[in-house]
Amino acid sequence: MSNSRWKTRVTLLGKLTLQHDETAWKDFVSYYGSYIKMVLIRTGIPEKDVEGVSQEVILKVWKSLPKYEKRSDVKFRGWLVKVIKSCAYRWHQKKIKQPVNINPDSEIKQVCESEIKAIIEEEWKLHVAELALKNVKQNFPKINIDVFEMAMGGSSNQQIATKLELKENTVAVYKKRVKVALYREIVRLDFELNN
Repeated sequence: MSNSRWKTRVTLLGKLTLQHDETAWKDFVSYYGSYIKMVLIRTGIPEKDVEGVSQEVILKVWKSLPKYEKRSDVKFRGWLVKVIKSCAYRWHQKKIKQPVNINPDSEIKQVCESEIKAIIEEEWKLHVAELALKNVKQNFPKINIDVFEMAMGGSSNQQIATKLELKENTVAVYKKRVKVALYREIVRLDFELNN
């Protein structure tokens, strides 16, 4: 992992705490926006309401981030997850006409806590994988990415070689190169975005 990329991530959190850095907030939304929306959808919020709830999450992050203190026991993503869950529970409470002032850490939340944790983790893995693939695509020729995507779609090396007029061993090499780069990028992003 490049040292300058790590500094960029730390600097982004630092800039966000200032609240008035529009570029930093655009970066935040580009890194975390789709993740926030997918978690909200998976918690049962209809797509027509997701944009509004997502904006509530971002607004709550904007208001609370200056008070956020990085500690070894609470990573940024863990804190962000609490904000997302709080907004999701508030939306659900409004829909079932329960009082809005219920503490999100109360027993009502505990009913489906394990399911929500599983959703959050699954969505995080998908989100990081999508970001990583987007980044990796910029570093490889289109043919390498085509080979990889066809393989991920279930095509055999022989089928890919025939369709793209390549040798089977070339297909295997292209596929492995992208896979290794993708794995490294997933590890890097997961570390970077989790801290």
